[in-house]
Amino acid sequence: MYGDYYSTRPMKKWSEAASVRSRSTGGMGMAAVCALFALMLLQIPFPFSGAIGADAPEPAHRSTSGEVRFSFERGSGFLAWNRDEQRLSVVAVEVPVYDFLAALQAATGWTIFAQPGMDHRINAEIDNLPGLQSIRRIAWNAGYSLEHGGSRGIRLMIYRDSSSSATDRITGEHLMEVIPDYQIRKIGDELIVRVEPGADVDIESLAASLGARVIGRIPEANAWRLKFEDEDAAEAGRKVLESRQGIRSVENNLAVSRPDIPGKSVLLPNRPINIRSAPGSSDSTVVIGLIDTAVSSEVSKSEYANFLLPAESMQTAGDGGTPAGPVETDDLTHGTSMFQTIMQGLGITATPENQTFDVKVLPVDVYGQSQETNTFLVAAAAARAIENGADIINLSLGGDQPSAVLADVIEFGSQNGVLFIAAAGNEPVTDPTYPAAYPDVLAVTSMTRDGSIASFANRGDFVDVAAPGSSVISWRGMSFLASGTSVSTAYISGIAAGIASQTGQDIKAVESSIRSDFKTVKP
Repeated sequence: MYGDYYSTRPMKKWSEAASVRSRSTGGMGMAAVCALFALMLLQIPFPFSGAIGADAPEPAHRSTSGEVRFSFERGSGFLAWNRDEQRLSVVAVEVPVYDFLAALQAATGWTIFAQPGMDHRINAEIDNLPGLQSIRRIAWNAGYSLEHGGSRGIRLMIYRDSSSSATDRITGEHLMEVIPDYQIRKIGDELIVRVEPGADVDIESLAASLGARVIGRIPEANAWRLKFEDEDAAEAGRKVLESRQGIRSVENNLAVSRPDIPGKSVLLPNRPINIRSAPGSSDSTVVIGLIDTAVSSEVSKSEYANFLLPAESMQTAGDGGTPAGPVETDDLTHGTSMFQTIMQGLGITATPENQTFDVKVLPVDVYGQSQETNTFLVAAAAARAIENGADIINLSLGGDQPSAVLADVIEFGSQNGVLFIAAAGNEPVTDPTYPAAYPDVLAVTSMTRDGSIASFANRGDFVDVAAPGSSVISWRGMSFLASGTSVSTAYISGIAAGIASQTGQDIKAVESSIRSDFKTVKP
């Protein structure tokens, strides 16, 4: 049934598309863009996700850290399995039974068999029920048997005639796990204070008078990070600060959880990308600031090593003290997955005549060894990347709370020709996600093979463009599947850098072309 899921049928030769692009006077021509998308659709694995409109069912719950989550190619909805508690959540609307069973198998690891030729559809809504109880709540429109085989685990048979006719073993190895959104929480004992330009305000003295310490500053946003003794002291300090002349705003600092990484290896080929880095850096080098977790030291041993600049780190040793320096890790990280995906996006713009790119990636680690970062550090990281010459800043992160200080840094960067690209989010809602929803940011969602928005992905008026939502990551001889709008964002960052490097166009001109040629349909 899934034999052609990762089809590699030939399409128009890339050289033909390249010749169209070379004749274009406004960046990439539409024919080249269509060829790009065709190549991406054929070579990049997609999630089981289908088109759902603005009236699609909302998630039954918010995802948790112990959960794996899959969406469906046909029909709509998702299936989530809490590995720690062995509980199932489902929203399924007109999902073919084989698609449903594949997602169930991929999530749970159960042994599942189905009778060949079954073509009915599943409709279900289950909210965090024990696995065996959940199965009994699903209207299968068919017979089923469920066995708990002790050490052999769960065995589920779905059939039309009898259990002995369920002979097709279901496997979900080709499915991707959708990475949950970041968890956001208020840091109770911290405030971020922005001062009006030119105002005569001594923040250091003012903070000391309130019993607080200044533990960070972003000159580009005229912003300071203050730490108080506790949350009550911070709230008392807020009232004083908001009453002072020259204080532009006072906001909470928000903690942002560490992103998940691909959790299982997959039997998928990771096709080599024939790209080379131009030696050294020059005035024309396109620099991508990758604000994320650390990029693994293993990358320095890979074919992409020459694309990587020395890492920056925003984390500090202790509580707002001395910079801790870049984290050295040889683990597979989210930042490593995004770096490889950027390389894949870059490779899509290569031509047989030109496979050398004057492009570098500047990793800016905002997590260090911590399980959280915060909006102040993300804003400071963006400012650091701008200071170090970033032309494009990849923000494969986000949440539902805006940050004035981050918005200021983005506005500052945009006015200085920097392109910000951010993830729209992995829950199928239309509510804005930040920083993607800021007007100076290119907001990226995930798409399916037919060009529709993926069922797991956010949509809405704030979304600008769409790209594939999964990529195959190579790691120590194994392949892993990264997924979500974070991946889509990294693809677009790589494509934007590739176009700028190949054509010599200004970054803002590249942005205009991408907004036009990769735009998605609004719900």
